[in-house]
Amino acid sequence: MAIRRERGALERSVMRILWEADAPIAGRDVRDRLAAEGHDLALTTVLTVLSRMEQKGSVARTLSDDGSGVRFAAVHSESESAVTSMVDALAAVTDRAAVLQRFTGSLTDADLQALRDALR
Repeated sequence: MAIRRERGALERSVMRILWEADAPIAGRDVRDRLAAEGHDLALTTVLTVLSRMEQKGSVARTLSDDGSGVRFAAVHSESESAVTSMVDALAAVTDRAAVLQRFTGSLTDADLQALRDALR
């Protein structure tokens, strides 16, 4: 029986790996790093995920320096991606104030202080 993952969990894992990489990496390297975390995935599965993420604009594909293969990298930094997600989430609701109130109510004191500092 196939293991069911939380929706988007595999993409989040792939993005984290790409953000942690010093340079664009091969699909095989992404698969190996996922395997080290306990994800037993075929290379074709990982390449399909990377291809779909490229179509969404999250991942860029480039040729390796020697032209022997392709490498993948995140298009945006982790913080830029988080901002985009937050802006998209707010754009999808009609009562933005209610969402912001619930969101800020879930923040830690340190997060609230960082938010206050950002608003100044």
